[in-house]
Amino acid sequence: QPRQPYRHGEIPAHKVLAECARGVRAACSLCGSPGATLNCKGVGECKCMWHLPCAREAAQAGGDVVFSASVIEAACAQHADRCV
Repeated sequence: QPRQPYRHGEIPAHKVLAECARGVRAACSLCGSPGATLNCKGVGECKCMWHLPCAREAAQAGGDVVFSASVIEAACAQHADRCV
C-alpha cells in the first residue's frame, strides 16, 4: 500500500531533525551545494538528490528532472515514470 503523506503539522519532530542532519551532508545533483533533501523517486537505485528550488527550476526549463508540485516529488530522467 502506498505511503500516505503527512498532513500539515503532523510530521514528528525527530523526523524533521533527522532530515535536517542528512540534508546538511547531501549535495544537490544540479548545483553541487549541500542541503539537498529531495530524493529521486528511484530511491535505493538512484543517488540523485536536489534542493526543492533546483528541481523545480530544472523541470520548468525542460532539464533532466521531472517534478510534481502537487505532491512535491521529483525523479531523474531515468526514473521519470515513477513520478506522479
